[in-house]
Amino acid sequence: MYYINGEGIGFMAAKKDYAAMCSAIVSACGGEQNIANVAHCMTRLRLQLKDASTFDESAAKAVSGVIGLVVQNGDREHCGGRLG
Repeated sequence: MYYINGEGIGFMAAKKDYAAMCSAIVSACGGEQNIANVAHCMTRLRLQLKDASTFDESAAKAVSGVIGLVVQNGDREHCGGRLG
């Protein structure tokens, strides 16, 4: 979202509901009990699952605030503007 103030035009990031985002990601991964390991950086959340067959890829991609999903080597990387 752009805004104009006395100093010109700036950029303001939209606020994210991190609790809702987290809940939706955990649900897409098959619940807390299915998550074996979690790691993160500023823009990605990496999850290793105990049972990959319970992963709902379409639900994970539909989470508000998640702008990409990478699945490789058994890991799921949820990419966003700022997740960590």
